[in-house]
Amino acid sequence: MAFPLTSKPSPSPPPPPPSPLAILKDQKTLPLHQLKQIHAHLFRRGLHHDTILITKLISSAPSSTSSATYAARIFDCIPDPDIVLCNAILRLFVQSSMHELAISFYASKVLARRFSPNARTFPYVSKACVGISNVELARQVHASVAKSAEVCSDVFVLNSLMDMYFKCGKSEDGIRVFGAMEKKDSISWNIMMAGLVNAGELRLARKVFDEMPQRDVVSWNTLVSAQAKAGEMETARELFDQMPERSLVSWNALISGYSQNGKHDEALLVFSRMLEAGMKPDCTTILSVLSACASVQSPDIVLVGKIICLAKSMTSTQVSTALLSLYAKIGRIDDARRVFDGIHDKDLIAWNAMIAGYSQNQRPAEAIELFQSMQGVRP
Repeated sequence: MAFPLTSKPSPSPPPPPPSPLAILKDQKTLPLHQLKQIHAHLFRRGLHHDTILITKLISSAPSSTSSATYAARIFDCIPDPDIVLCNAILRLFVQSSMHELAISFYASKVLARRFSPNARTFPYVSKACVGISNVELARQVHASVAKSAEVCSDVFVLNSLMDMYFKCGKSEDGIRVFGAMEKKDSISWNIMMAGLVNAGELRLARKVFDEMPQRDVVSWNTLVSAQAKAGEMETARELFDQMPERSLVSWNALISGYSQNGKHDEALLVFSRMLEAGMKPDCTTILSVLSACASVQSPDIVLVGKIICLAKSMTSTQVSTALLSLYAKIGRIDDARRVFDGIHDKDLIAWNAMIAGYSQNQRPAEAIELFQSMQGVRP
């Protein structure tokens, strides 16, 4: 019996690649070369003066000097820019740490062309003031905010002003901004408390914490960390135990506090509790517990093994250096050398740690040989 011949169905064509305009709509950060390709596409379609599309293009630029410079050149070619586009340029300058150029752009492009700064403009300018530590300019920005009916009571803007004053070392001005705010959100309270902590006003910071209408994990972490850095570990532990929820920052603050204050056994105990709670440590955690292991007389061998395994899984030069120092301390100098050889970007601290490890383990010949091989590294 003959069977009818059947042909295989032809495979469906692959979907077309997304158009440059579709890519821009996603608002993702794109590499500079791809942004230039999209910009060229806009040119070919006669859309290179479309302010909305150009704003999206610049908003997708990665933080870098070359990206910010390229964006500034694009801006100069736009016949009718608006404040939204100006904000995109300011944001890119600030994120690229080009703070002086951000201030220059604000003065020569925004103010000189009589644009009306809005609630997005002032926070970027405030950050630029912090970047160049210009208090006089910070006060001029504050005066501009006070004159603008649109933003003078905006919580987002006032928070940025308060943060600016604290970071410029003018805590009294920051306190005045906070006191004059009609409406405060949780960020306002956290900026106020963190500013007081950084100014060394721990008593006032605790008063603000106690008066907070609502505390979040950031509020608790700020105070726990401050108490730990001040050596007030009992208070730090009391606060930690009272926390309704804890983040990795919470655990790190307590562990590093114990370690830095010479309470190494307590640091390792808290670390064990952290692992039991299912929290995954990061480089900060491991640095603290490696330091504690190196200082404890009789550490738990099982726990030390876990810490070493975690340290080996990390690519941080700091963690590797701390690990080789621990190996040297417990007499495993050959393991220390293997860790040292595995560090791709050795800094001066790593070299010194390895040389010191050889010296501590009565192997002066290797110490001298390693010292002589430090070509291009300033001892």
